[in-house]
Amino acid sequence: MDTLENNQEPHSSRRKRRRLRALIAIGILIVGFLGIRQLIPTGLGGFRAVIPFLFFSENRGEFKSPDGEITLVVYTNDAGAAHSGFFPTWVIREHWYGNEVVAKGCLEESRGPVPLTWTTPRSASIVFVKGRYGDMLDPQSIDLD
Repeated sequence: MDTLENNQEPHSSRRKRRRLRALIAIGILIVGFLGIRQLIPTGLGGFRAVIPFLFFSENRGEFKSPDGEITLVVYTNDAGAAHSGFFPTWVIREHWYGNEVVAKGCLEESRGPVPLTWTTPRSASIVFVKGRYGDMLDPQSIDLD
């Protein structure tokens, strides 16, 4: 290895080290971004929905499409005594690059069967209650194309 006077490395070696550090930093940012996307799905409903989702939600089950290619996971927010009204619910599609909310609404019960049915291998439907205190049903179609 060639060295200059006063034990300084050549400029090309310094550039290589800077590039390596930049690549490592970019790699850490990408892994961190993907990790956050796995933990907090996109389309959740803003920052105020993050804490209830992370700390007070229960997994209501996984629903695989008829061909087994798509998995939907249903989470219901049940904050116990701090909760009033029906239960906010998110239907989440899992991807390798992060999760996304494909439907959200309120369910009457925090436990029991989830009213989600597959209509085709690429679409499903779920019946929510309209609003947090409503009495009308609000069916939603979930298109996964």
